Amino acid sequence: MTTHFRAEKISGHFGNGQGFGVNMNYIAEDRQLGTAGGLALMPEPESTLLVVNGDILTEMDFRVMQAFHREHHAALTIAVRRYEVQVPYGVVESEGVHVSRLVEKPIHKFFVNAGIYLLEPAVHRLIPKGTHFDMTDLIREAMERGMTVVSFPIWEYWRDIGQHQDYIQAQADVKNGTISK
Repeated sequence: MTTHFRAEKISGHFGNGQGFGVNMNYIAEDRQLGTAGGLALMPEPESTLLVVNGDILTEMDFRVMQAFHREHHAALTIAVRRYEVQVPYGVVESEGVHVSRLVEKPIHKFFVNAGIYLLEPAVHRLIPKGTHFDMTDLIREAMERGMTVVSFPIWEYWRDIGQHQDYIQAQADVKNGTISK
């Protein structure tokens, strides 16, 4: 796990991971290196590397994502989540001054980056050492080099708890059984 903000608190809580059924090691960033830059501090992985942003709460099955990654011979797989935005007004489409269409409060649907990735060692090698580098930079670099980059839709519970209101909602979701403990 790469850490920067509150590194001691995080490692103090999780320890070696044994209490959570995992094996954990920590890599401390002395300065913020971005969402991918800290990965350059770790040794090159020998196999596929799972990367999950620290503020993501999900019940997705990572094994299904890994099977998808392999099936598509991907160098990099990005987990994506469906997201909808409703425009609170009627939208007017026009050609010049002539109205061609009016849509009342349309809903736009997108797939957004869910902050979960699978990387092959060749993608890990693209991360520059000692510089700020985000996952979006890494994705663009892999695409520019012609590597196979695919998206994997998450349909299970997923929440980014990086904002206080989302953290509160996640606590309510655990309490009411929307997500298991």
